[in-house]
Amino acid sequence: TIQSGCYRCYNVSYNNFPRMILDNGCMRNVAGTKWHKEVQRRLAQIGLAPVKLEKHEDFQFGDDRTDTSVCSWLYPVGIHGFNGSLDIAEVTSNCPGLMSKDTMGSLDIDIKTRTDSYRCGYAKVDDYKCEHSASGHSLIRIDWFGNLEDMDPQFFLETADPDLRIRKGTARRLRKAATLITDIIDETVDHHEHITDSESTDVPTTSQSETEDSKTEDTLESDWEEGVCCVTGLKDVTGYTPSLMEICTTTMRMTTFAEERGWNTCSPITSETGFDLTTTEGINKAWQHLFAQTPDVLCIAFPCDPWSTWQRINETWPDRKAKIEATRKAHRRLIRFIADVIAWQ
Repeated sequence: TIQSGCYRCYNVSYNNFPRMILDNGCMRNVAGTKWHKEVQRRLAQIGLAPVKLEKHEDFQFGDDRTDTSVCSWLYPVGIHGFNGSLDIAEVTSNCPGLMSKDTMGSLDIDIKTRTDSYRCGYAKVDDYKCEHSASGHSLIRIDWFGNLEDMDPQFFLETADPDLRIRKGTARRLRKAATLITDIIDETVDHHEHITDSESTDVPTTSQSETEDSKTEDTLESDWEEGVCCVTGLKDVTGYTPSLMEICTTTMRMTTFAEERGWNTCSPITSETGFDLTTTEGINKAWQHLFAQTPDVLCIAFPCDPWSTWQRINETWPDRKAKIEATRKAHRRLIRFIADVIAWQ
């Protein structure tokens, strides 16, 4: 089943997320264990998980062999921005994800061989260019989610409060993103030979540390002048100027800094520019802005006030505790949005 009326603004997806083959000769959604494990791994990265169903069914394939499914999985899926679920059987053989004739019918999908595209009436999509598998079969994405706020709570990895729908994956993804950026910066510094030999066990002196810091700052400054993205280490090509966007900023210092060095800059996503990231409307507006601008670099510094250690003192005041909890509840949506932006970027 696919839910209607969802906000078609999110595009939380990964390029290598397993697709499904549009197979109108298949009578039941089915895939092999390898496909299922990869889909489950990818879903876990965005805080989602399928529900296991104890079903055992027989499947007859083209070589006349019959396989019995070990179970079935009810997956959270996104079809062209609409959230829903698909019941997909698991067999032990090496079988790709096959979307059945019945599911294609419920989504009103028609394959157009002349234009090498398909129509999905349910999502109001016409002539969508087909992706193809190595064998030449037409594929469809199942990770094109709508607003994750509208996802059935049973698919979240962890729900601390049914009203908040907080996902365990949110914090983990933020930590993973921070680690990833740290690793990339370390590689960039290593490329410029500004770190000590990995085999050395000597602890640098204060003067040595200051020298290293000075070299790193000089390198980053020269990188901006040369048009090098310091986060990705990607040098620009002739005729191309990188673009930068800030999220949650009041001073827009990074935007000003980039403009001074010849970068293209995008209007920031912040409350001062009319984006209320604690509301669904504001988040939808922000995604539309992101998709329209597609910046090369995102600088994110979301407000940490509701979560600061000072709030432990404020919570001791009975009249303040309820207000703090209300603010945190609103900011959980903002944090989920930022985690989704990091995954998208």
